[in-house]
Amino acid sequence: MPDVGSSLTDEQVRAVLRQMDAALGQGDVEAYLQHVDPSLEPAQRAWFAAVHAVPMDVRQIRLDSVVSRNSSEGTVAHVGLRHQITGGDPEPLLEQYRWVFAQDGDGPVRLVASTGRNGALFGHPQVWDRGEPVAVLEGDHVLVLAPEGSRAEAELLLDTLDLAAGRSLETLTFLARGREVLVVHLVGAELLEEATGVAESPTGEQLLKVSPDEIPWDAPRLTGTDTPVASRLLLDVDLAVDDLSELGASPGGHTSLRYVAAASALWGDDVNLWPQGWVVEGVSNWWSAAEDPHFLDSLRIQVGEHHRGSGPPATLPVVPDLSDPDSVDAFTLESVSLALHVAEVHGQSALIDLAGRLVLLDSRYDEKGIESAYVDVLELGQDELLQQWAAWSGQLAESVDGSLPPPTV
Repeated sequence: MPDVGSSLTDEQVRAVLRQMDAALGQGDVEAYLQHVDPSLEPAQRAWFAAVHAVPMDVRQIRLDSVVSRNSSEGTVAHVGLRHQITGGDPEPLLEQYRWVFAQDGDGPVRLVASTGRNGALFGHPQVWDRGEPVAVLEGDHVLVLAPEGSRAEAELLLDTLDLAAGRSLETLTFLARGREVLVVHLVGAELLEEATGVAESPTGEQLLKVSPDEIPWDAPRLTGTDTPVASRLLLDVDLAVDDLSELGASPGGHTSLRYVAAASALWGDDVNLWPQGWVVEGVSNWWSAAEDPHFLDSLRIQVGEHHRGSGPPATLPVVPDLSDPDSVDAFTLESVSLALHVAEVHGQSALIDLAGRLVLLDSRYDEKGIESAYVDVLELGQDELLQQWAAWSGQLAESVDGSLPPPTV
């Protein structure tokens, strides 16, 4: 182990990272490992191989900053992996690590420790960070990444995921921009929770910062507070297989992928923008069921039962106190109801067009623009839409007979 007590300059760290970046770009693992301490070599060899297993147009290492020089640990730097998955990432993204460097006397500077950088939006972990080979499966419209140990499950799911990706890219204009395929990470529940912070969920969205422009080596920071973000789409592989085994293949492809693909696109690339809350939940749940008649009928029944108990809506859905599960459930159902109403009365294309406009407008500041979006697409404002939706919800409530089991929304 090199002497961690000796501190390194920024230039020394930058110099070794330049050499590691060059080796990564050339695919030369032995040259890369010359800058890695032997104790870390197996893990970094596996990481290097996994990063190269995934088809990418960009693979670069860049320094964000040297953050500490600790006599008991070494010189700590925040380092970014700038990468762009072929066909799936419209622009390069950044995953950030906490790397520790040290030097033994006059010997080479070496990487002696690697973890993910703490905090939101740094994109760690990815599937290539697990220390095992990555299975890469390609469909016409989807690129599936999974741990090699889950290859059999990924192969089982490939056709239904490909169908869902194809229909989503073809239909959801706000999703398709710049994408030829959807990249889907099939992972275990533990990694999904670690990546998203959400436990026991069939899907997740992991946010990473976008890095559209080349980053010079003397850049003061890799990103800023206003840097746009993009989402990685994660599915719990075991729950996805269970869904397929128990319910069979959905006519529109895997419903969980349809949901998370729509939701990730509707959240957009600006974490500081707050669109009208009903759009994300309502449209995503509608799209998950839109081409599955049985699922869609079940969804309508659950929404109708909600309106039968609560009466017609008095306002467009408003995001509730998120600590109140009953209010959250009611908000979700009313958001789905409004999406169903717009799709059935005004048409699917109108709902998609309206959603694509509303998610670009901040509900706190853009009331005029929001009203214009409704008028432009539906030819009626929000008050008129509310009256129309309330009447429709009453009719739906009367039609509910409970003949189908409700879905989980």
